Amino acid sequence: MLATDVITAKGVIKTMITNSLGILGARANAECLEDRLGIMVGDGKAAFGRRRSADAANREAYEEYSRH
Repeated sequence: MLATDVITAKGVIKTMITNSLGILGARANAECLEDRLGIMVGDGKAAFGRRRSADAANREAYEEYSRH
C-alpha cells in the first residue's frame, strides 16, 4: 500500500472494503434478478434447478465447515 501515514492507510483500506462490498452486492442482486426473471417469463423449471443447485452447494459448504 505504501501509505505515508496511518490516516492515509485507513482511508485506502476503507475505500477498498467499500468497493468490494459494492461488487458483492451487485453480484447478489444480479443472481436474485436472474432467478425472479426466470420465474416471471415462465422458465420456472430452470429457475427451480438453479435454486436447488445453489442450495446444494451452500449445504455442502456448511457441512464441510462444520466438520472442521
